[in-house]
Amino acid sequence: MPFAERIRKDHEIQVFIAFTFCFGFSLLTAFLSLSSALGAFVAGVIVSSAKETNWVKTSLHSFRIVFVALFFVSVGMLIDLVFLMENLSTILLLVLSVLFTNTLINSLIVRFLGETWRDSFYTGALLAQIGEFSFILGATAFITELISEYSYQLIISVISLTLIISPLWIFLMRKIVKQST
Repeated sequence: MPFAERIRKDHEIQVFIAFTFCFGFSLLTAFLSLSSALGAFVAGVIVSSAKETNWVKTSLHSFRIVFVALFFVSVGMLIDLVFLMENLSTILLLVLSVLFTNTLINSLIVRFLGETWRDSFYTGALLAQIGEFSFILGATAFITELISEYSYQLIISVISLTLIISPLWIFLMRKIVKQST
């Protein structure tokens, strides 16, 4: 980064640069008719990878906790409970398909990289849920009218349920792995 030494020494500049990146990339992606959340995500990746902004990551940890809580509350508010109940069988089938498929694919990749089957299976379970970035992709597809309201609600429900069920899935897979020992 330009002026790396000055940035590393001045904590206020680090915070200013982090917010500038965040809002700057959000505005840029919004100007390009993309999701402003996508811009904020890219800015977060850049800021977190820069050594000069290490203080920002450590000192603003409490804000991170608040924002994570706010994220999950907002995700919960996206879920349409009526839609969820009306399409429960389809959604549960998709959730189970995602968890099984992702566990299998990730397990095979990790096994190919040289880990034991036990560790590969457990790692596959850890990575089985659909990531939070998928909310941004789904919202962008809906806003640009690539998908219908039904598809959007289906996406939101499946992503949310894989995140909610993930700790239980990991617990069950850990039990299965331990029993196979």
